[in-house]
Amino acid sequence: MNELKYRESNTGTPRPSPKFPLFRVVGALTFGLICIIVGLLIYPRINSFLNPDNRITGTYVNQDDPNEYLELNEDGTFYLKELGLGFSGEWDIEDNTVRLHLSDFGFTLEGIIQGNTIISEEGKIWVRDEQPSAPLNIFDLSQNKITGIWQEVSDPDTVVEFSEDGNIYWVNYMTGEKEIYGDYEILDDEILSISSPGEGSYPVKFSIADDILTVINMGGDIEKYKRIEAVFPITIATGGSK
Repeated sequence: MNELKYRESNTGTPRPSPKFPLFRVVGALTFGLICIIVGLLIYPRINSFLNPDNRITGTYVNQDDPNEYLELNEDGTFYLKELGLGFSGEWDIEDNTVRLHLSDFGFTLEGIIQGNTIISEEGKIWVRDEQPSAPLNIFDLSQNKITGIWQEVSDPDTVVEFSEDGNIYWVNYMTGEKEIYGDYEILDDEILSISSPGEGSYPVKFSIADDILTVINMGGDIEKYKRIEAVFPITIATGGSK
């Protein structure tokens, strides 16, 4: 009897093969997507933990003077605008101290990190800007104003040219012949970085008004240049007028 039942059960209509559970595939894909999203959300925190320097990158503004700011970049470089001048170099962290290395001047500035602020050795408090603004196209803003030929007001024999390719030339006011002095880079609408083989790289403050270029170097010396046409020889009249 048992054998007969067994045979009957095995000779009936075969059961259909079970369908592949599609919901398992959807569930697996959903789980994978969730893992990716979570990973993207927590990676910055993990990266900051593994790389402490990344915690303080960003822009810091002097709480007493919004025109002064410090930019700490992720590539280890910085730009500091202070006292109307611009400085750049490399930065690092030692304990809770951020160090700004000004290689062009051979010294280091230090500041204590406290939360979202940096306190300098002079007691200035730099507050991290949590709302970064869109960068200005500084090159287009100022480049067209400074390119051209300029004659120093107090010494008309001195003629310089700021070229469109970023070079600075001494210009012979009699013949128009040029001798390269170095190169320049506009850092913002007030700061100009000048580089020359003999003097290295240094920042100067500049402004242009009524075709007069005013340059203030780190020592506070002021030089004024007037824009002139490229006509040679330049006639130099008494009193420095063209």
